[in-house]
Amino acid sequence: MANPAPTIAELQALIQTLQGQVAALQNAAPAAAAAPAAAATAVVFADTPQTLGAKDLIDYSTKRGSDIYKQGIAPLDDKALTDGFAMTTNQTVVFTEAFLSRATAMGWNKGSKQITTFTNSSGVSVDIIKSYGQIDEATLKTVCERFCKAGEADAESRAKQNNTMMSMCLNKSLTASARASLLTYRNEYTFDGVEYAPLMYKIIMRLATIDSVATTQTLRDNLQNLGVFAAMNKGNINKINVEFDTNYSQLLARGATLDDPIGILFEAYLLVPCYNYTKYSGATM
Repeated sequence: MANPAPTIAELQALIQTLQGQVAALQNAAPAAAAAPAAAATAVVFADTPQTLGAKDLIDYSTKRGSDIYKQGIAPLDDKALTDGFAMTTNQTVVFTEAFLSRATAMGWNKGSKQITTFTNSSGVSVDIIKSYGQIDEATLKTVCERFCKAGEADAESRAKQNNTMMSMCLNKSLTASARASLLTYRNEYTFDGVEYAPLMYKIIMRLATIDSVATTQTLRDNLQNLGVFAAMNKGNINKINVEFDTNYSQLLARGATLDDPIGILFEAYLLVPCYNYTKYSGATM
């Protein structure tokens, strides 16, 4: 049997209900338009992903935390260090530049939890990566205790995590023979089972460079004799540049100076056979 047709009263009630719903929607529209849009999340500037929140503790239970760790402990990837740093003077310039790049990318030299800049015994702020010769080992050990020694202020902070990543990076970036040589001095950078990474780096550079009482004078003598070196190497421009960079960078790392270093370099160039010098000059213009 068919349903009976609605009565006029039922239709009127339905119309009123619909009119009420339309009115409610019309009133809600202006209110929604007037409501402020949800604030966009501000983007925090960072040079690299790892430096974002450089002072914050890394959560190693997360994928991001695990990725930061893996990138931090990876060996330095400069092409000149394919087989690792052999702790020889002719590799020091490349090694320090590669290590500086890693520290910068990882945020090891950024913010309140940085572990590369310290105050030396003279009260001067020293960046150990470039100026490793300007802070003594005893002072460096003491300032590193802040994040390496149990119970100290940053012993469970990002600084300690940075120290662990840095020490593993350094170990992995050495050749097998260099690691064996470094282990001989382990008691000079390892205390209570913790490797003090900045101190380890300083000792690596000590072993890689000329290390004696006459160090500074020896480096100056090497630079003053750059012309002799050029003649002995038959004007090989690349070898001359490496010799200059190796000695001059070590001199600067010790806080020493040299009168007219560029003049010394170009005097050595004058001893280069004309063909080689012309070819090199044309390639660098």
